[in-house]
Amino acid sequence: MPALTPRQPCPTPPLPPVSLPPWTLLHQRQSPPPPPLHSPSVPPPHHLPPVPPSSPPSFTISEQDVRRQFARLNPRKAPGPDGVSPSTLRHWQRS
Repeated sequence: MPALTPRQPCPTPPLPPVSLPPWTLLHQRQSPPPPPLHSPSVPPPHHLPPVPPSSPPSFTISEQDVRRQFARLNPRKAPGPDGVSPSTLRHWQRS
């Protein structure tokens, strides 16, 4: 009869900490290291040329545009985060 040898346990990977979901560990392993704050190819911020101030793009909203949008609202929809129902806005649009 052949002699039985003790069974070798399979190595198991360490369990992730209980507080973190497993996908966060996967993400951490695959993330590249952050770039250095100052590299030779990028000058420090105080050497960058000044950026000229820019004005925001101008646009005009007319009362007719607002009324048209209110008319397109579905009055059966629930109120938005501001608590105003679409039916109230449509009522205002008609007045």
